[in-house]
Amino acid sequence: KSFRDKGCKSLCVFMKRSGRNCNDNPPKGREHCYLPYFAHDAVHPSMIGHQIAKDLIVNAIAQVGHDLCSGEFPTDHVLPPTTWLGSPNQLDSMTNFVMVKDTMGVYSTQDPLVSTNHSKGFKLYGDQFAERKGWISTNEQGGDYVEFDVDLVDGCYDIVISILKSYEGMGVMTIDLLDKRTKSLINSVTEDGVWSPKISIPADVVLTNSKERKTCSGKCIVVVKTHPIV
Repeated sequence: KSFRDKGCKSLCVFMKRSGRNCNDNPPKGREHCYLPYFAHDAVHPSMIGHQIAKDLIVNAIAQVGHDLCSGEFPTDHVLPPTTWLGSPNQLDSMTNFVMVKDTMGVYSTQDPLVSTNHSKGFKLYGDQFAERKGWISTNEQGGDYVEFDVDLVDGCYDIVISILKSYEGMGVMTIDLLDKRTKSLINSVTEDGVWSPKISIPADVVLTNSKERKTCSGKCIVVVKTHPIV
């Protein structure tokens, strides 16, 4: 009846399939158990983790082939900054979520990523067969916004939002993290959805800064605002 750290996230699947309640004796600090996003542990990627690793390997091979066919000497290609490829400490923190809100349907137990407020330009695209359903704005004039609530017990949390990055067809966005009680700005980051690798994969954006004490108390709002395409 006891859970080891992070073990519950995999055990939940087996418990549910056997008719047990996944919330029996959950680990301290969790209300629910979730499958990890990128990896089950330091050496076992999840389904999404395997897909990203495959894309990265195929991209590296394709880049070398392209260079050779173009008569160019193969160059070193920088891997996209997928956090799970970092240190074991990064991997541990990024696969140990307290709460996950998801649109891609990769979790056994999940809360849907429902917007609490958004402009007319933002829509949840995709259907039950789509692999990468998500909130998308196609307005090239920018100025659209979508908001998501974070509602957890009082504490000190790091907030991470996953955005789709690709080599074309993406734009620049500002992502603000607000305190829900005071409406004050905790942190703000600007992200470009375009990068050079010829692949399209989710990339994590950490909205908090623990070193500067810019963390979420558990009651926060995430606001994504689009920039004009220039």
